[in-house]
Amino acid sequence: MQKIIKNMNFINHSKFIYLLPLFAVITISCKNDSFNYPDSKIWAHRVNDTITAQEKENLFAGVEVDIFISPFQDKIFVGHDDNDTINGLELYQWFSAIQHPQKLRYWLDVKNLYVNNAEMLSGKINDIICHYGLQKKLIIESPNGEALKTVKQHGIPVLLWVDNIHDLKTMDTAYWYERTKGRIGDLEPDAISCNFRMFPLLTDSFPEQKIHFWHTPADYTPENVELTKRICANKSVKVVLVDYETPDL
Repeated sequence: MQKIIKNMNFINHSKFIYLLPLFAVITISCKNDSFNYPDSKIWAHRVNDTITAQEKENLFAGVEVDIFISPFQDKIFVGHDDNDTINGLELYQWFSAIQHPQKLRYWLDVKNLYVNNAEMLSGKINDIICHYGLQKKLIIESPNGEALKTVKQHGIPVLLWVDNIHDLKTMDTAYWYERTKGRIGDLEPDAISCNFRMFPLLTDSFPEQKIHFWHTPADYTPENVELTKRICANKSVKVVLVDYETPDL
């Protein structure tokens, strides 16, 4: 019981004590099992501070957040790199800044998820899901399939980051396909993700998968907007991250 209370240290402990008899029921009802997508495929990219989160929550249906697991503390910080942890913004503080957290969907890009910290991450993420009522509204991304297996076992939807063939000069398309197919088959993720440059190769190769694309061109130009529209028109594509001010195309 001490471990449970420690994992939920951001919840008022005096209130939590009175809820102990209900904990078993809450644990069951807080399982995600599968991710529920919003109508809009256009999500805000890299919403890594509370001010931006407050701005985007009334504009976008979903947001992507980079998180970093501290190797020295039992904490999860918001940030793209370990240096960002100096800002001291913990993930639960980020969620606390959102006025209506249940309105959004969340793509959490875990920058350092490994087998040895996946259990800790899963516990803390489930605490957040339960506390804010985010069942089926939060998905965890990582390239580490083995670590994602642990996350998946905790009832949290998982998003497998797959290789961008353009970054791998020695990998041909046939090898990339077999490798990616094997990774997907081994994990059976809820969805897969990759750089937008992998469109349409990724959608053509794995049309049965739910696909998320990221790192789309940042500038709001007619050419980039048309590219975003073309990607979103594909049935396999469920999310496209953008740096546009609004989701309007």
